[in-house]
Amino acid sequence: MEELPIHDIDIAIYFDNSLSLEEQLDLSLTLAAELSHKLQLPVDVHALNKASIAFCYEVTKGIVVVSKDEEARLTFVENTWERYFDFEPLIKESLLDMLKP
Repeated sequence: MEELPIHDIDIAIYFDNSLSLEEQLDLSLTLAAELSHKLQLPVDVHALNKASIAFCYEVTKGIVVVSKDEEARLTFVENTWERYFDFEPLIKESLLDMLKP
């Protein structure tokens, strides 16, 4: 299989809830800038704490690079999938409604 070129990297982080949204944003921007500089690729860092359920679901299908608390990560995945599959029919219905002429 031919390897595809990497154009950018997306990283998702679940921050400790003791951090304010402003602190999470500051850390995300700092990490993105440092990684972009070192890797010479655009890097986007996304906080999962307040992200949409659809975004969180997509993240759970990606590659885990670091997990400081595997039990908490697995709980996050389980909760995300439960919430996503509860809302999936509504999401599909909404998308189909938007596509109607």
